[in-house]
Amino acid sequence: ATTAAGLNPDDYASANIGDGLIVEDPELDHLIIDTDHSNLHLIPSNRTLRDAAHELVAQGEPLERLSEGLQKLEGRYQYVIIDLPPTIEILQEMAIEAADRFVIPVELARFSLDGLGKVVLHLMTRKPTDTQWQFRIVLSRVEGYNKLSNEQATKDLRDLKRYILPTAIRYNGKIPLSQTAGKDIFTFAPLSRGARDFRHLCKDIETLWPTTALQAS
Repeated sequence: ATTAAGLNPDDYASANIGDGLIVEDPELDHLIIDTDHSNLHLIPSNRTLRDAAHELVAQGEPLERLSEGLQKLEGRYQYVIIDLPPTIEILQEMAIEAADRFVIPVELARFSLDGLGKVVLHLMTRKPTDTQWQFRIVLSRVEGYNKLSNEQATKDLRDLKRYILPTAIRYNGKIPLSQTAGKDIFTFAPLSRGARDFRHLCKDIETLWPTTALQAS
């Protein structure tokens, strides 16, 4: 997310989310930075996040720490989006502990679809007594010309159909180019198909989970 917002992660080597999480009583306020978008603030991350994860494991895996830090920011933001690498397990668990809404991106490919089932099962295992949490699935990198693959994926997802968001993110070459350029797709190619799809996805989420409902829950 840091790179996608047009920021250089190396500029935040000593002030990033990893530093905020390794202290016992996390204060995240001083880590928040502005971006080029007036309605978007960010707590940056960089390659030291893995070191922070090792430190958290050594501390006994305090999974509630991210949640505690975010509670101190309550009321300041309409939405707080937690974006994290899928390969650092303790950060996944901390995010699950802190969040009550989950958007799971999935590509229409065999390995990705197999992994989706594991993710959903893990969420249901971790939050079985929490009646407030919800999840939705967003289809990503959908290729219109790959009809056979799309049809098979539709069959594989039939049991989860009611959880799939209306907007799918179609494959668009501008998206990887924007990532290479270190810019978000709205800045890099605002009229592209990728930008349009992500705008529609945002509207889907705003409609499904309006801020008033989130505050009430």
